[in-house]
Amino acid sequence: MSIEPLCVINRAAIGVLPRQPFVDWINAADPYPGGAVIALKEAQEEPSVFLIPANGNADEPGKR
Repeated sequence: MSIEPLCVINRAAIGVLPRQPFVDWINAADPYPGGAVIALKEAQEEPSVFLIPANGNADEPGKR
């Protein structure tokens, strides 16, 4: 079995874990008053991860 990677993605990953001010904002922005209220623990169950260019520059269409 080869240990070489199948492909290489030249990106860095940023993980975003919500904190209480975000949860307060999302609950206040609910367009349906009386709807379900999100708790901090619920908001942190599935954090988001974003891939960004490793060199810090935004990708420009047509340039590789």
